[in-house]
Amino acid sequence: MTRVQRPNWPQGSASERKEEKGDYMMRGSKSKILVTLALVMLLMLTLSCRERAGTTSPPAPASEPTQALTPVSEAHGIKLIGAITETITLTYFAEGAKSKCHGTSVKFIEQDGKTSVYTGIPLWLMCGWVDDDVKHGGDAFNDDLAANGYRVVVTAADGRMVVFDSKLIARNDNIVLANKVGVKSIEGYPTLVSSEPGHTLKLENVVEIRLEFE
Repeated sequence: MTRVQRPNWPQGSASERKEEKGDYMMRGSKSKILVTLALVMLLMLTLSCRERAGTTSPPAPASEPTQALTPVSEAHGIKLIGAITETITLTYFAEGAKSKCHGTSVKFIEQDGKTSVYTGIPLWLMCGWVDDDVKHGGDAFNDDLAANGYRVVVTAADGRMVVFDSKLIARNDNIVLANKVGVKSIEGYPTLVSSEPGHTLKLENVVEIRLEFE
């Protein structure tokens, strides 16, 4: 029988073999450490993502669509701006517009030629509420201030406006903020009506009266 002779590979010394074994074990340990660190980082990332997902607020539910027009009698009043600022509710205004209080009527010729009777509160009384710190009473309207001159800007809900000189509106009952035409109440905001010669006009849905002193 022929005997196969194994190659005679060179053999290192014992110390060299020991160093090689140590290098191999060190490389293996480093690989295990790197794998362990990678797994730990992956686990931490996963937990962090779950935590953020659990604490995120859910989307707010869509709000109900609001109505394009809110009934005026439920939500708004007439804003008066001057030396002070006040908002007169429509209910309070209606009380003041009664005949036993400040109610005043003016005749106004409509575009169709017919004459209507409007009843409300004179504009000068509304200005007297905020022209100084005296809101109500016989001295509420400041005559001296009006004589010196200021602008009265009356604005409607749609942005239209008219401007009066304080000297024109001073104690003038021909310019009225009306909440009634004939025997019928005007719904919503009042209507400004002027039958003053040379200044006849009508402005519906008045929301603001502003006094401009400069």
